[in-house]
Amino acid sequence: MEADTALFDVLKGLDGEPGERAGFVYHSASEMLATVADGRGNVNVSPISLWLALALVAQGSQGRTLEQLTDTLGIHGLSENQYRTLVESINQRPPGVKSVMSVHDSVWISATLTPHISFIDEVRHAFAAEVNSIDFSDPNAGKSISFWISKHTRGLLQPAIECNGTELLSIISTVFADSRWKDPFEINDTTPAVFHGDQGDATVPFMHQRCEDVPYLCDETFGWERVDIPFDDDSELRIVLPDPGTLETLVHDPIALRRAFSTELAETIPQEDKQELTGMDRLKAKLAARKNPASMPIYANIVTAKVALPRFEIDSAINARTLVSILRSLGITDAFDPTHADFSGICEGALAISGIMQGTHIEVNEHGARAAVYTGIAVAGAAPQWGPEITFTVDRPFMYALMTRDRLPLFVGAVRNL
Repeated sequence: MEADTALFDVLKGLDGEPGERAGFVYHSASEMLATVADGRGNVNVSPISLWLALALVAQGSQGRTLEQLTDTLGIHGLSENQYRTLVESINQRPPGVKSVMSVHDSVWISATLTPHISFIDEVRHAFAAEVNSIDFSDPNAGKSISFWISKHTRGLLQPAIECNGTELLSIISTVFADSRWKDPFEINDTTPAVFHGDQGDATVPFMHQRCEDVPYLCDETFGWERVDIPFDDDSELRIVLPDPGTLETLVHDPIALRRAFSTELAETIPQEDKQELTGMDRLKAKLAARKNPASMPIYANIVTAKVALPRFEIDSAINARTLVSILRSLGITDAFDPTHADFSGICEGALAISGIMQGTHIEVNEHGARAAVYTGIAVAGAAPQWGPEITFTVDRPFMYALMTRDRLPLFVGAVRNL
């Protein structure tokens, strides 16, 4: 099933003029990649899960609260059917494949609260959300929510959710992916090699495969190259390898981040049509492209890539204070302010978002990529390579995006050290 084009443009950051904005998904991804990291500097986030949770809560907002959520999320005029189509497009499993992707939403309502039937009907229809009544003062309330998260992430995430009894409403969005390579890496081909992290070198297992007929993209403006490795359901893992020392530049620039991950092969220029620039001409072109990225093309070929990719595994957690600060910087402020929040579409009485958090897990190995997330709301390198066969060795800090079949960035991450 294909989701609505307008909705996809919102999630891909393409609902404005090309090159002018990155949209919520890549803006929030940039903020999270730059702010959140484990002890090694690695981070894995799901901007789609965050968008879904906020879009769900927006269904019960009114006034300026609704305006801020609508403007920041880019959800002007989206219908219930469009949200539902998005969820179904992610959850659909083509016949004969091993890969699985699924998104699930739930609304937990205090037994003391009487929600509007219209809100309940809307979130059930638009998001296929489960609606549960719960006593937040019950010592087992947090365990019930934790169990629900564990169930819908196949046990990859088992957070210790704690409720203090003051909550009236909790919204949980989970995303799970068990994506299997179209052509698995052979375990016998995995060998130790050195990864040159920004905190020093480390010897780690590197997987090796000769990937045939895969897209290879090169952006000389921002200094990166990318290979897209397919899964068996036509989704893919996009590996972006920045020039040495330039990863942070990409991470902190939402437009550059969107350019690196969302550029499709049809938008590029074939290598044989490339005009070589040298000296001052090349410098002038790159400086001009920084102001207007669309003026500097991305070149691409379909190649056979001899890929060397390290195994990696990342657990990330974004606490409420950090995530609220990020969302405030993006323009969502009233929703967290008890004196200004307007969620009268949910129920009568004062409601405000008291907390929002996200936890994720991803592991990439010879079989594929397994990843899960929950979002909770409580009220100059190596020269580019061209030709029929290239070598793509991921032995320095890199970024990745696990893309859906419809090329939405379900998970985005940065690996700085292994």
